[in-house]
Amino acid sequence: MGQDPLEEKFLTAIQRLWPPGVPLVVAVSGGSDSMALLTLLMATLAQWPSFIHPIHINHGLREQSTADANWVVSYVGQNWGLSVTVKEVDATPKTSHESIEMAARRARYQALHQYAEEFGRNTRIVVAHQSDDQAETILMHILVGTGIEGLSGMKPVHGQVMRPLLEFSREELRQYLRANRISWREDETNSDVKWVRSRIRHRVMPFLTQEVNPKLSYALIRLGQQASELSKWIDNVVNQFASEHHIDLSHPAVSIPVTGLPRPVIAAMLSRYGIAQGLRLSAQQINAALAGDTTWPKGFRVIHGEGALHLMAPKPMEPVFPDCVPVELPERGRFPWQGGYLEIDTETWPFGEQERYTAAIDRAKWPRLAIRCWQPGDSIRPLGMHGTKKLQDVFSDCKISRHLRHRWPLVIGSTEGKFRVLSVVGLVIDEEAKASPGALVHGISWHPDIEDE
Repeated sequence: MGQDPLEEKFLTAIQRLWPPGVPLVVAVSGGSDSMALLTLLMATLAQWPSFIHPIHINHGLREQSTADANWVVSYVGQNWGLSVTVKEVDATPKTSHESIEMAARRARYQALHQYAEEFGRNTRIVVAHQSDDQAETILMHILVGTGIEGLSGMKPVHGQVMRPLLEFSREELRQYLRANRISWREDETNSDVKWVRSRIRHRVMPFLTQEVNPKLSYALIRLGQQASELSKWIDNVVNQFASEHHIDLSHPAVSIPVTGLPRPVIAAMLSRYGIAQGLRLSAQQINAALAGDTTWPKGFRVIHGEGALHLMAPKPMEPVFPDCVPVELPERGRFPWQGGYLEIDTETWPFGEQERYTAAIDRAKWPRLAIRCWQPGDSIRPLGMHGTKKLQDVFSDCKISRHLRHRWPLVIGSTEGKFRVLSVVGLVIDEEAKASPGALVHGISWHPDIEDE
């Protein structure tokens, strides 16, 4: 006798999500979706073995919460011989901007991840979101405002979290449970329209399905799939562009050349930069940055100039490399530095009119260079001089303010295991770094932030 078609479909889905033999922390609320998830996992255990650890999260938001938890423990134990762990969580909002729904979700996933830690790093967290949930999520994101990422809806894989039921509807899962005589518990809050998702499920979706599009769920899910494909393409473009231009979006000072770059790609880079800096940027804040100079939360600034967006951490800013450890420079491209960036390329000496902050280092003699900040005691042998000069005196002679000295880039070369200052960019070059006419040099220009120009 063949396997149930739904079980075959489920087996195909989980084979794409995790390898056999891994621990699975399975969230079992007692509702029809979670009971279908557990039933399908047990039915396919022979073909795709796993170590199943059911967990029930008690948010304590309803009078029936404890009764539901007791029912799940009893029913799962009697039917499959599994022990269910019950975790009680605090769903109290932490801020005025956090709803009870958001607080419950935060507490729930925190508990799931903490429980998963007990079974090792290969553990997956399996939740029971299905296609109707996906359609509701996409519609909710549209109604409250979202970008391409939000239109994608929930991902089948998000870190440790797996959603193997996204291809299944609520009704076909319930039909499967009825056919296998599996019970479930109805959560009355699912029909309480004081919750945003419940209003969308019981009022908005039925109205739009009846009055606008009978296949609304299918249309929303298809939109989500297309948005997901576009989102992946944008991510690939961002990764490739950042690699080619030596852009590190985790750095507090970044310059992004934007000429000819599609707007969605720029927006994605701004969003990724914000995440790396611990900022929760809204669509309005990203749009403001695309439109012109702006200030983001925590004092981060976005400045437009010379075909680039300059992203800067708040001031006053300590040196990025306070221990003055030399950091190797790329052969060419942009390198973020202290609220601005360095532009590095191979040039023929002399290379026309020099910019305000420019260095030229003989490439044959110094094939690899590094950069660091100034520290007291540094010295250099300026061109044409027989002796050395302290950089402190160089800064004083050039009238460089004290707050800029620790930000000024020093180009460093290495010989016989020792580092040598070859240039204070734009101010002085060491005698050992000079190049003859026609020689190839490292052309290094420094573009500090606008306020320091």
